[in-house]
Amino acid sequence: MNQDQLFNNALQALQGESRPKAMVTLRQLAEQRHVPATFAYADALFQDSPSDAFLYLADKFKAGLIGAAFRAVLSKVFFAEQHLDEDDLALLDAECEKQNIEALLVLIMISEDTPCYDYYVQKLWLWSPDTARQLTLMQPVANQSETHRPDFSLLANKYNENSILKPTLVSKDIGMALYQNVLSPMMCRHFVLKFNPHMQPSLIYDPKTGGGKPNSVRTSTYLQVNGMHIDWFSLEAEKRLAALAGLPASRGEPLSVLKYEPNQQYKPHYDAFVGEDEAVKAMLEDGGQRVKTQICYLQSAHEGGETAFTRKGMTVNPPVGSVLMFDNVDDDNNVLTASYHAGLPVEHGIKWIMTKWIRAETTRYGQSIYTLKRK
Repeated sequence: MNQDQLFNNALQALQGESRPKAMVTLRQLAEQRHVPATFAYADALFQDSPSDAFLYLADKFKAGLIGAAFRAVLSKVFFAEQHLDEDDLALLDAECEKQNIEALLVLIMISEDTPCYDYYVQKLWLWSPDTARQLTLMQPVANQSETHRPDFSLLANKYNENSILKPTLVSKDIGMALYQNVLSPMMCRHFVLKFNPHMQPSLIYDPKTGGGKPNSVRTSTYLQVNGMHIDWFSLEAEKRLAALAGLPASRGEPLSVLKYEPNQQYKPHYDAFVGEDEAVKAMLEDGGQRVKTQICYLQSAHEGGETAFTRKGMTVNPPVGSVLMFDNVDDDNNVLTASYHAGLPVEHGIKWIMTKWIRAETTRYGQSIYTLKRK
């Protein structure tokens, strides 16, 4: 049996009574420099001891495995201690020096609005100028980036601070609040570039089959952010959205990315599950009702594409990086009729949004991503 066969067998065995044996196999494969086994072993170890998993990956990075330190810090920040310290930033910076572009992009995001920003942007222009152009990052003036080398204490304090955003628009009847500058332009551009190749025609729920089907009600393309699409940026977005809602990230569905080209739209609809048929009951089994909606505006259309609350006579078209949050049901779980809304047809340009639906209880997605990794 070759390494890949052993690896696949061990992955399957992790979920059952043979877990200890599978862990031994994964560790042995890791010692043979099997990279997927190394990361799988670290993920499994994280469930038992996050600190041991962190040290294991840090050691693997010191031994030459690029990406191991990045994964260690990501796991710590989002699934364990929920903060970033100077040592973590030093590890990310060390990954950056190995030309790990993913780590570099995270450091650019973290350093925004600090003197360290130009230092990291200049590195991106040196190592991956195409990426810098695609992200529309302005190239720093020559030698300017050398004057502000990384200040890990400054960056850690900035990242960990609990900034309180105030809404610029409030509508109390559906708990609506509009927040600006939740996501930076660079983050929004990253999502558009990352997800564009994976978009598929949007579907609506088919109560007869329990699956999705095409319908003129919804003519966009979409992607559910799950599995291989999850990265630091998507987890960062979920972290910020959970903070805005004041609810655990584990109660969320996966992020849904939507792209609207000219003449595409989403006709008036409720986000809440409406009806009492068996299919609706089945959907409610995964976390209950959709109590809140959060819409992240990633790219605005040149004309059209506004979010319209048709029963309120209200239209919203916020700037890039904004988040619109509203309730779908009241305290008694009754659907709020004023939450009936639409994505108006795009007339010119392309509109991108990313939606987070929050359920009444923990979802299967939230359980798999956030709960199991905190044992």
